[in-house]
Amino acid sequence: MRVAMAWGMALGLLTLESVAGQFTSHSVAALDVTLALVAYLALKALPLEGAVTAFGVGYLVDVMSGRPSGLYTFLAELAYVGGKLGSSLVVVNTRHRFALFCMAVQAGHAVVAWMLRSAVARDPVGTAPLGLLPLQVLLTGAAALGLYGALRMLDPGEERARQDLVR
Repeated sequence: MRVAMAWGMALGLLTLESVAGQFTSHSVAALDVTLALVAYLALKALPLEGAVTAFGVGYLVDVMSGRPSGLYTFLAELAYVGGKLGSSLVVVNTRHRFALFCMAVQAGHAVVAWMLRSAVARDPVGTAPLGLLPLQVLLTGAAALGLYGALRMLDPGEERARQDLVR
């Protein structure tokens, strides 16, 4: 159920992102709002559930962006695994820490995406996408601040788990 809810949320976020992108002349993958969803999954989801959901989210980004097929699917999985490893090093229990966590995941995600695109591109990619990196990181952090409440709906929460244990 949570996988379907996460995919539905990702589809809605990508739709909003593409509409906003038309007004601001950015591509669908420039803001990476769905990366906040992948980062949240890295923090809260079980390994298999998070991996399957991250794959679906990456595939939706691939479909909606029109970029090379499989790139964002791979990057979403890589961001999930990196976030899962990073979540063992930090405590993310507030909205602001979640935004900082998402900003770190976004920075790594953008650099790896640039490296992969420049490695396989026929035409030189250049460093222009890296010039937008600070803006992308800030926008992803701002989106993570706004999405934190909605993302908590995907997680039943510790209170509910404690209530189930009491029963």
